[in-house]
Amino acid sequence: MSVLLQETFDAYTPATPPPAPWMVLFGIWLVEDGILSQNDEAVHAHIRTGSILWKDYVVEADVQLVSGIVGGGAGVIARAKRVGVKEVGYALVLYRTILKLYDVDGWIPLATVAVNIQPLEWHRLKLGVDGSSIKGWLDNELLIQATDEKYTEGQIDLFTSSQHSHFDNILVSAIAPLEVTLPMIGGIAVAVVDVALILYYIATHISSVRE
Repeated sequence: MSVLLQETFDAYTPATPPPAPWMVLFGIWLVEDGILSQNDEAVHAHIRTGSILWKDYVVEADVQLVSGIVGGGAGVIARAKRVGVKEVGYALVLYRTILKLYDVDGWIPLATVAVNIQPLEWHRLKLGVDGSSIKGWLDNELLIQATDEKYTEGQIDLFTSSQHSHFDNILVSAIAPLEVTLPMIGGIAVAVVDVALILYYIATHISSVRE
């Protein structure tokens, strides 16, 4: 898989939001000691980055539930976008006792599995979207999956719900190689510029013109 995005938050000014291409949609997002913290326990908070053209990929993040209501959680969203006044996409959200996959439009549960999470523990969340397949991992163990075809592309969000949470070590990887249109030289598709091939092609065509 090819890496689309990798982020550790180490290079940013403390006590400030991360700069573009990160975009705060809701909540109070600040860099603190090389991690990203969402400090508002009262809202659904989103911060977004990536390309609206991303389709099949895996988004990973280290997540720590710090404080908030018992029913609060945090997670990642794939194929995130705004449609009209609505936020849509697929979310993998970690709570104290459950892990859930959601359709973000209306927060419709797609799948649920029981877990046991203690406050201040760090856990690795991974959400994969590949065609209509949606899969969720916790600490590198595949625990949850669903099928849905509503959203086909979009950015990534980090997300919290009524929870002060921390995020770090964000990684987005393409599941399939990106589609690339290869240049054509003499009817040959060239993935990497081959100087010798180009010179040979020019020389043979120049000689044929002279003849």
